[in-house]
Amino acid sequence: MNELWFPAIESQSVVGRFIEVEVVHPAKSREEGREVRIIRPALESKVAGSHDTSVQAVKPFNEKALQARFPGAWEHFEKTRGPAEKEQIVAPAVGTPLDRLDFIPREKLLWLKMQGFSTVEQIALMSDATMQNLGPGVRQWRKKATQLLQKG
Repeated sequence: MNELWFPAIESQSVVGRFIEVEVVHPAKSREEGREVRIIRPALESKVAGSHDTSVQAVKPFNEKALQARFPGAWEHFEKTRGPAEKEQIVAPAVGTPLDRLDFIPREKLLWLKMQGFSTVEQIALMSDATMQNLGPGVRQWRKKATQLLQKG
């Protein structure tokens, strides 16, 4: 993953980088009658030295402003991402959707999706190292996900 952070135009203490995130495309989801996910660029920003980050999707109405605020970050993103379409449709995950995990709060489910998880099976099969990286409480999530899958 690209770990370079670039300062904002207005303050050296605010840093950002452009990343790609997977999001639900509401219109395409309605058309197809199932959840359709796409990959979009987003701005990840934080106060330098902090671990708390904010992620803001790059959309037509804010694209120019975000690029102007973090020009070095956008240039780096364009160079490293390679040739890509504006929107890439993500193949649907095979397995039980994460939304079945009613014991995990909605905001944590969204966070897990941003970390790359899309199925209950991925949670149930995650390694100890991955659990440590994700933080406290994840071991319990893995245990409950495994139980949910065993119930069928």
